[in-house]
Amino acid sequence: MKKRQQYLSVTACLCLLISAITFQTALASQNRVALVIGNSRYAEAPLANPVNDAKAMSAQLTRLGFDVILRTNSNKRSMIEAIGEFGVKLEKQGGVGLFFYAGHGIQSKGQNYLIPVNAHLKRETELEFEAVNAARILKEMGYANNGLNIVILDACRNNPLTRSFRSAKRGLARIDDAPSGLLLAYSTAPGSVAADGNGRNSPYTTQLINAMGQTGWSLEKVFKQAAREVKRETRGEQIPWVSSSITGDFYFSGKGQSDLPAPIQVASADPDIASKDEREFWGEVKSDPSKEMYEAYLAEYPNGHYARIAHIKLKKYQLPAQASQPDINQQLKVCQTHLNANRLTSGRGGNALACYEQILSEHPGNNDALTGLKQIEDKYAVWAKSQINKRRYSKAKVYLKKIALINPDSEQLSQLEDLLKEKETLAQQSPQPLSRPSGGSRSITDSATGVKLVKIPQGCFQMGSNNGEGDEKPVHKVCITKPFYLGKYEVTQGQWQAIMGNNPSEFKKGNNHPVENVSWNDVQRFIKKLNTKTGKNYRLPTEAEWEYACRSGGKNQKYCGGDSIDSLGWHDEGWKNGHHAVGGKSPNGLGLYDMSGNVWEWVQDRYGENYYQSSPTNNPTGPSGGSFRGDRGGSWGSSASYARSAFRRLDAPSNSSSFLGFRLARSF
Repeated sequence: MKKRQQYLSVTACLCLLISAITFQTALASQNRVALVIGNSRYAEAPLANPVNDAKAMSAQLTRLGFDVILRTNSNKRSMIEAIGEFGVKLEKQGGVGLFFYAGHGIQSKGQNYLIPVNAHLKRETELEFEAVNAARILKEMGYANNGLNIVILDACRNNPLTRSFRSAKRGLARIDDAPSGLLLAYSTAPGSVAADGNGRNSPYTTQLINAMGQTGWSLEKVFKQAAREVKRETRGEQIPWVSSSITGDFYFSGKGQSDLPAPIQVASADPDIASKDEREFWGEVKSDPSKEMYEAYLAEYPNGHYARIAHIKLKKYQLPAQASQPDINQQLKVCQTHLNANRLTSGRGGNALACYEQILSEHPGNNDALTGLKQIEDKYAVWAKSQINKRRYSKAKVYLKKIALINPDSEQLSQLEDLLKEKETLAQQSPQPLSRPSGGSRSITDSATGVKLVKIPQGCFQMGSNNGEGDEKPVHKVCITKPFYLGKYEVTQGQWQAIMGNNPSEFKKGNNHPVENVSWNDVQRFIKKLNTKTGKNYRLPTEAEWEYACRSGGKNQKYCGGDSIDSLGWHDEGWKNGHHAVGGKSPNGLGLYDMSGNVWEWVQDRYGENYYQSSPTNNPTGPSGGSFRGDRGGSWGSSASYARSAFRRLDAPSNSSSFLGFRLARSF
């Protein structure tokens, strides 16, 4: 747990509050169900207010008649289980569903992720495994098919390490494909950050709770009033943003008469008369005539009565770009100092990469900063080539990863990767004999499918790790009492195509690459067709069989085949590379390839966090009940720690991704 937490500060904190509300009718009198989550206890980027926000919101919703599920400082497993519990309740009770989250969040590639307190994030590709996609909430609500849904994501706290993820952006992503009948209320504009607050609660949550308690206020009025107060409180630094396609009414407290506020003004019916709301807003602008307040007014009333005046006032803030040139020159000198000292991507007191990227974030397209980034890339390229020629391949790979961090599309990177692959292939032409468990092993090929299988002998071993995650404990004795066959390689895209007639993989890189983007349910359909065609008894391995085989027949090995991951499995690859053809690394002691890394591999068992505490010794098959299935081995996009022999992961059986594949087992 601590190991995961120490990297959490890598996550960029997305700073906006989304409220998604699906309307069908006025639902004031129907059942009300709420899930409230607040995460504060992050190891390196703790937040003061989210737990306070969650408790305050929970208390208010309880007063307003909601059946509230409250979770604080939750890990991913706890969050997913709570979301599932919420979905079941909502489907059973119907009526109004509300989800509230306060804590860290991040947008990546257009998706919004909520960050559990135990997230272990070193690379952006790990978000899918370590964080909770906000879309999961909307899916649960969709399954419930209830009358009205509200989703509030107060994930608005700034995180200084946003730049660590190259495609991650400030704030949460705007939801452009939301269904009709939604109100989207952001605590700040999409792509911006908001405040955690100096009091017990964040500014937005404070104002939202206050507005919810007002008798007779419609939903729109609640959010509009909360937004107005936040703008006033933050003096325009935090500007809430609302998009709405509401078709019905809802009241948190009582039912007013015609309380729906006027819609946001695009143009007044009479150009000489401003609405009451617009006049009130302009009064606030006049009391605080700042650049931010003028921009806030124009964002809400782009063609409003006072728009021309606002544009005129803004012009005085639009100073010539050259006015900031001395500051840029000073920054560039600092960057050059880091570059000359070879503090390229790390170092106390800063580094060249961070320095140049800071300039580019403030002055996009600055030629001097772009040139600086190219110089960093060139240095790493020279060092990488030198290490390749000296046959120091592990060190060369470190430098190549640095180049990928700076410029994933670098032509130098592609050329050096080809050179490295060529040198490694030559070096591996005389492989050393592999150790085998007593009794040896042999492989066969299924003539009907071309699937290569390795015979795994029976045996006993110590399963789990007392030095790993909580669900890996305690270490316990397990015996596999019958031999079985296990795939020598992960199932390939070509093999899937031959059985299913399609290729669902996100990275369609060739018949010899592992099939991915397949759910546990998809795999069961594949196996059913395969068994019908061959008359054999193919299946997924149990979790115990998988770990026993991974450990080369139950040996005490950190990874699947030894204690050094780089020779055994693909990991920490960037999006440019994706997975690799099967069999590209060294096999383990049983002759199995890619058990560590390349793609995660589904197992047959249901997942049980505490299953090891009561697992039977002989041939365990997992708990008898549960909503999730297990997968093992890590992937091309995850860090080495996930490729450990004992590491366990859970996924919904309907989940699929470019990191998820499988390996076949077959009974005798």
